[in-house]
Parts: sequence; C-alpha cells; structure tokens
Amino acid sequence: MSSFDAPAPPTAAAISAALSPLLSAACDVDADTIEYLAAMLAEADAADVEETMAPFLEGADVPEEGIGECVAAVAALFAPAGAAGASGASSSSSKTTQRLGSSVLMSEDTRSSAADDKEKAFLWGTDTYAARFNAQKDQQVAESAKDRRKAKQALEQERKV
Repeated sequence: MSSFDAPAPPTAAAISAALSPLLSAACDVDADTIEYLAAMLAEADAADVEETMAPFLEGADVPEEGIGECVAAVAALFAPAGAAGASGASSSSSKTTQRLGSSVLMSEDTRSSAADDKEKAFLWGTDTYAARFNAQKDQQVAESAKDRRKAKQALEQERKV
C-alpha cells in the first residue's frame, strides 16, 4: 500500500468488537443492536461517526460519558495508522469558524446591464405588453357594434402577424 492510498474503512465486525464491551457494561445494550449500529457505522464516513452514533446511543439511554467513549473508540478505528492524534485536531478545527481572506460582494453579482434588462424583457414578453394592452383598451372604447367588429378583426389580424 503506497502512502497515497486511503486506508480501508473498518469492518462491521471490528466496530462491533470495539463497541461490545463498552455498551454491554454501560447500559445493557443487546448484541443485535450493537451489530446494527456497527453495520451503520461501517457504511458511514469518518466525519459522520459522531453524528451517526450520538442520536442512536442517546435513544438507547446510554449516558453522556458512555457516548463519548464509544465515539472515541470508533473514531480510533477510522483514523489511519500513526495519525491518531491528527484526527482529534481535525475534528476540533472543523467546528471552528474560519476567517475569509477577501470579502464577498453580492451586489456586484446581481447587477445587470441595460442589454441584459432588454433581453429579459424580450424573453418574458414585457417589452411589447404595454403596447398590446393599450391597443386592446383602445379597442374597447369603440362606440358602435360595427366599430367593435372592425376593431376585433384588426386585432386578430395584428396577432396573426
């Protein structure tokens, strides 16, 4: 195995072996529950160990100290050989806020040019809406039935074009 290969994740059997003595002694968790938890953790990432285990163990009425011991035991299985101290440092640094190197200005990204505004108006049909609406409104003002028919025909001819 080269130094660039990622370590293989622990198997469900290895996780079960690490959790069995801790959970059996702490609060009488049965073997089937431990196997189920081990199978869940075998499919999880190293970063998700605490997020996966903590709610499950709290539901099983495991005390806070027992949860911490179980999380530490499983995290040690996920840590690559020789990097046990590095995993604790990375998990604590992921919970801290980092300062940005430069500011992010949202107003520059949302501004649009006149050409963009014209294109949007064309695509949404708002560039000719006022003219069409006013033409229809003018058509409704016609007084006689003959004028209304002529206006309706003119409007239909205009729409066809």
